Amino acid sequence: MSRVIPDGNVRFSEVATISDTTAPTAAEIAAGTDITPFVQSMDTPQEGNRVNAGDLSSAFRITAPGKFGGDMSMEVHRGDIAADDTAYDLFARDVVTHIVLRRFGGSAVAIIAADTVEVYPVRVVSRSPHALEEEALQMVSVDMATTGEPDIDVAVV
Repeated sequence: MSRVIPDGNVRFSEVATISDTTAPTAAEIAAGTDITPFVQSMDTPQEGNRVNAGDLSSAFRITAPGKFGGDMSMEVHRGDIAADDTAYDLFARDVVTHIVLRRFGGSAVAIIAADTVEVYPVRVVSRSPHALEEEALQMVSVDMATTGEPDIDVAVV
C-alpha cells in the first residue's frame, strides 16, 4: 500500500467562473489563480450526520443518513510585499468563487484536460490575520461557506 503526503502533490486554484462544475474546463481553471504557493493547509469537511428514524414499534434505535459536508477553511501565507499578497487579496469578505483542488499530479504542474479535480463553490465569510509573533510567518485564516454541494472526482475537459 502506498502513502503520499500532500506537499508537492496538490494544486489549488481560485476560479471565479466555472460554467459547469461537473465538467470544468482547462481554460476556465487556467483563467483562475494558482494559490498553491500561499496555502499552508485546507480543510474540506465531508463528514455526515445520522438522524433518528425510529418509531415505537421496536426498542432498537434506527437511523438514516442525514446531511453531510461543512464549511471550508484554509490557512494562507501573506505576501512579502503588497503586490505579492495574492491570496489575501483574493479572499476578501463576501467574495463568491470556486476552489479547485487537484490532489495528485504535482504542485508545479498546471491542471489540464483529463485531470481529476474537486470543485468547491464558496463564499468567503472572513479573512482573519493570525497573531503577530516573533519568528513566525504572517498568516491569515480564511473561512468559507460552501454555497453548493461540491463536485468531487470530476474530470477536467
